[in-house]
Amino acid sequence: MTNFFQNNSREILNRWTPANPNTNIPRLSLNNDNFLNLTSSLNAGNAETRFMEDADYLRVQNVTIGYTLPSSLLQKAGIRSSRVFVQAQNLHVFTGYSGLDPELSVSRTSNITSGVDLNTNPLNRTYTVGVNLSF
Repeated sequence: MTNFFQNNSREILNRWTPANPNTNIPRLSLNNDNFLNLTSSLNAGNAETRFMEDADYLRVQNVTIGYTLPSSLLQKAGIRSSRVFVQAQNLHVFTGYSGLDPELSVSRTSNITSGVDLNTNPLNRTYTVGVNLSF
């Protein structure tokens, strides 16, 4: 919660404030001391459990549905074969994880942040519709 140009979850609306002291969401901090506290806890081997979450997931990665048209319908048009298809990539992720994507980013600058969600954008969902023709 230190970057004003970064998306955050709605949970930060329940962050610690003097008027809202009974919460497990840390206070808004411009100097990133909440993250420093997390990384120092990880380094010491005693990370606070409020930062830990089960990230088990099942991802439907690629799905293709196709239909090959009968050649008897295509002969008059001079087409040997035709296949119509619809394909979806990254169709759905089944998870209880509250972050954007349970496949966490990997920090190339620090071993301390391995397994820490650095707000990696989720994979794009892509739909493709097509026709394969053979003449």
